[in-house]
Amino acid sequence: MTRRAVLCAVLAAVLWALPAAAADACGDGRSAAARGEHQPGARGALFVGDSTGIFAVPYLARLGISADAKGCRQFGAGLRLLRGRRRAGALPHVVILGC
Repeated sequence: MTRRAVLCAVLAAVLWALPAAAADACGDGRSAAARGEHQPGARGALFVGDSTGIFAVPYLARLGISADAKGCRQFGAGLRLLRGRRRAGALPHVVILGC
């Protein structure tokens, strides 16, 4: 087998595996409650995001912002999450929607 054929085979295998890896990342998510001092009964800010916010979740929690981020979250899914919190009486006054 020539060097070029091996390179093409490896490249084809990598490109074939990429969509599967991206699909697996869609289920990943992270959430954290706000840490720090809060008044009793007060609800701090909430961040709801997609995969771009997953790594920010622990940092936001340390800053006093509750955060929920999930890979491949669509805008509509973020709105449904907020509606559910509103119905449960757990929606804060400040919400950041980054989907």
